[in-house]
Amino acid sequence: MRKSARISAIICLAAALAVTSACAGVGSRHSADRDRAVSPQAENSPYSSGSWASDNMSILSGSPGPVGLPAVPGEASLPLKVADGEEYVEVEQLIRLAGFRFKWDDNRQTLKFGDNDAAFELKLDSVDARKEDDQLRLKNPPRMIDGVPCIPVSAVSDLLTDELVFAKEGQSLMLKPSPEQLPLKVDEDAPLPEGSALDFGDDPEDPYKQAAADMSAAALPADDGLEAAVPAAVLKDINIPALIARARTYLGVRYEFGAEPYPKSGTFDCSTYTAYLFDKYGIALPRTARAQAKLGNTVSRSSLRVGDLLYFYVPGRFQTNKTVGHVGIYIGNRNMIHASPEPKDGVQITSIDKAYWKRTFLLAKRIAK
Repeated sequence: MRKSARISAIICLAAALAVTSACAGVGSRHSADRDRAVSPQAENSPYSSGSWASDNMSILSGSPGPVGLPAVPGEASLPLKVADGEEYVEVEQLIRLAGFRFKWDDNRQTLKFGDNDAAFELKLDSVDARKEDDQLRLKNPPRMIDGVPCIPVSAVSDLLTDELVFAKEGQSLMLKPSPEQLPLKVDEDAPLPEGSALDFGDDPEDPYKQAAADMSAAALPADDGLEAAVPAAVLKDINIPALIARARTYLGVRYEFGAEPYPKSGTFDCSTYTAYLFDKYGIALPRTARAQAKLGNTVSRSSLRVGDLLYFYVPGRFQTNKTVGHVGIYIGNRNMIHASPEPKDGVQITSIDKAYWKRTFLLAKRIAK
């Protein structure tokens, strides 16, 4: 009965959001595609937005939507709820306003959310939570209040202090715009001046650039001939041209936010794609892009080699521009291969020689040689 009541409450919330989110920000669109994880709309990114609820089940995935007019231009207000002396906010309102994608799992009663992969995980009525690849214990658990899933304000601080600018004001939690975001309506294809400090470039000493371009999938060994993965503590000598050739064999595989392992799901998000590929060549990477970015040697954007991992932030009105939200693999000539919902859906090759990628780039890491 308890689980049934929760599911019914979430159905009601989904129905309300489906109505109120008909115009989720500038240039956004909404999808009723049951199988596709939809993308959040950052007004200054190439990603599109959407939200959906299934016809007769709970919310499975979603993206930001309006929660009401801001009291101050640029700010957003989340009303506080009090239960047993603890202050809460509605978790889905918070996640949508923050600009995160999310996925609800009815069976496990868990909520995953993040940028292009599931950097956070909460469980209803449990103090156990996950941030990046670290397990946390919250002071108080998320719970249902008035039939709506809510998160304690103390947990917001534990999980999102590095992500958002927020403050309690009276009976509201106020989200403040990040002062360091890209300007609104950045033209993703707009060129930057030649010689810009933001330009990407190839390392002229890269030994694998031509070999990676020439190697075909037919030359790849069978999966069962690959070695077992070990943690990426030091640079390991691997067959990088073969890794890139194998990466290309997954072109068109569908993107799914919070994807389960590929053999089970047949889908990738950005970090499960990189982890799956490097695992084939004996390098074990963590689950999330943020955790992956802590490994390897930092390299200059002007001296990239094939196989380097490229990390970007995903713009959002309330998010910082200093945390990793997306990862791709450099394949040379200012192109990367990555799993992403846009501009296509799934594994794709994208030119990073564009204003959007140049401005959202955070760092590059070399984890193999």
